[in-house]
Amino acid sequence: MILSNWFITIWEEREYQKKISKKIFSLINSISLSETLDKIKLQESEESKSGVLTTREELKSFDIIKTILAMSSKIKNVDLDRIGYKDHKGFFNVIVDNSTRKSICHLKISEKIKSIDINGKDFLIDGISAKEITKYKSELVESAINKLYT
Repeated sequence: MILSNWFITIWEEREYQKKISKKIFSLINSISLSETLDKIKLQESEESKSGVLTTREELKSFDIIKTILAMSSKIKNVDLDRIGYKDHKGFFNVIVDNSTRKSICHLKISEKIKSIDINGKDFLIDGISAKEITKYKSELVESAINKLYT
């Protein structure tokens, strides 16, 4: 009798743990995980000496710019691997050959102002979207060609 009560207690505990786990997992979703990850990254960047944090908007803008360049017939596909980025405190650089001297463009992204600087010309943009960045397609392609092939 004592042994059977012990098994029942163990079984009840496991069932209770399963119910709790189901409730916890139902409360956790990808959005809350993503927000938590962003908060952790922000906290780590504030605690680090460099204070550099690459945001989603910066990575999104890099992907858009690289896609624009990939769609250009003037740039060879093999050269796309040479295009990367370097994040700095205050601005984001799209570069060639991991060299800040070969900058295709600088992006300044803050809550108040978003801009893209291509060859010394600063353009205000309404947001980080393909529609906004594509407005400067010819300037981006020209800048990339200059940095890739000269």
